[in-house]
Amino acid sequence: EELRNVHHDSFVWCCALHPVVPMLATGCGDGNVRLWRLDGECLRVLRGHREWVYCLAFDSFGDTLCSGSYDSSLRVWRVATGECVA
Repeated sequence: EELRNVHHDSFVWCCALHPVVPMLATGCGDGNVRLWRLDGECLRVLRGHREWVYCLAFDSFGDTLCSGSYDSSLRVWRVATGECVA
């Protein structure tokens, strides 16, 4: 599918495609991770990092997403709920 424009208030440093559904995760300079449909609709904003997010990875089923930040933290998120589990 074609990815439509996605809007951020800060620079996008990284992205990851969901392995199963048409979804994109982006990591930003504002410390947030955003989950997007490929038509550009923002599904969820994952907040928790204090600095810019520079790496993202989904697990092989797409149930969890890991994010790494310049604040030296690594977070693990449940994609379905947006809950930070680690």
